[in-house]
Amino acid sequence: MSQPTLLASRLILRPLLEADAAPLSLLANVPEIAARTRHSLITPDDVLALISELRQPYCPERVFAVCRKSDRQLIGCTGLVLGEMEADAGYWIAKDQWGQGYATEALKATVDFAFQRYELWQLTAHHLLDNPASGRVLGKAGFELTGFRNVEHGGRQVDALFYQLLRAKWIARPDKEGFL
Repeated sequence: MSQPTLLASRLILRPLLEADAAPLSLLANVPEIAARTRHSLITPDDVLALISELRQPYCPERVFAVCRKSDRQLIGCTGLVLGEMEADAGYWIAKDQWGQGYATEALKATVDFAFQRYELWQLTAHHLLDNPASGRVLGKAGFELTGFRNVEHGGRQVDALFYQLLRAKWIARPDKEGFL
């Protein structure tokens, strides 16, 4: 199944392209981003390998490049790791774009895509305890805190907060925007 391009009010979420390798690596390797993401400290070759993996029919990940509509500039990524009846959502936005609502807008578009495209019961997400701004983004997108756990991240044990968004709650969300 091909991955669509999603439109939000100020953003375009599109599949990753080979041309994204260098700029994505540059954005993702800022220490504040690299310390908090699943794919930290990545080279352009790592991005190209990820893009190749994402194009495989069996790949459970759906990753979108987040670009501003106004100038098409790449400013981050959002995506899903699909499971049987749930998916894990993730996102990051370039540090110089923080505080402008882009993460919330990108995550809401990703949530809408997930529930409209797949027969999921819930979405899950988590953030490191030292990143409360990510918790605020998850809350604005409708996720609810479910617990706290110590997890391995980047070769070390860290504390993380876990969230979920049930399909029933998403259906009832008054501000949801579809991608169709």
